[in-house]
Amino acid sequence: MTGDIYWITRFVESRKTAFAVARMCMITGLSMREFTPTSEHSDQDFVRVEQALAQILNDEELRDLDRYLAEETRPLERLQDPER
Repeated sequence: MTGDIYWITRFVESRKTAFAVARMCMITGLSMREFTPTSEHSDQDFVRVEQALAQILNDEELRDLDRYLAEETRPLERLQDPER
């Protein structure tokens, strides 16, 4: 997976606060702000982020995040794979 953690971090900060991102760093043990739109991450890191999201976002915000990820990641995927 490429860039998902970057987009998740942007979403959490825009919906909550920078403190929520810091809380995610504490929960996951990851430096959330070091991820870029083209950063690769392991499946294990992504599972840790998903677990943290369950503690930070409510159900509506999680649905909004799914929509946000679908919108934000598609342009990047098309750049990486023009056949899409």
